Amino acid sequence: MRIGFLTSIVHPQIKYEAEYLSKRFHVTYMVTPILERKQLLYAFKCLFKNFPEVCTSLLKLKVPPIPQLLPNILISSIILEKGKMHTKKYDLIYAHWLYPAGFIGLMLSKILNCKLILAIWGYDI
Repeated sequence: MRIGFLTSIVHPQIKYEAEYLSKRFHVTYMVTPILERKQLLYAFKCLFKNFPEVCTSLLKLKVPPIPQLLPNILISSIILEKGKMHTKKYDLIYAHWLYPAGFIGLMLSKILNCKLILAIWGYDI
């Protein structure tokens, strides 16, 4: 089973959980990047390379294209490009934290046509 382990922040407990899962399954550990000004050009290049997949996932989710979603859309396109996720088949995306990893994991699960598990911690609720 191939698992895409997606998190918003590097935390010792989350790393331990990813290492534990990697003993039993094939785990790809991904941290959502923080968008900075110097990365915006690269982020838009990644978005234009993955534009049909990202738009299709938003249509599947019935999400209106509002400007507040642009950073999450850019981050998901960076993850798609860096992880070469088009060539890999994942059975499951395991996302830690509700926002932004949860929303990005939801978009990626629609793009890759796989299931999503979302771990919500105390202050996310």
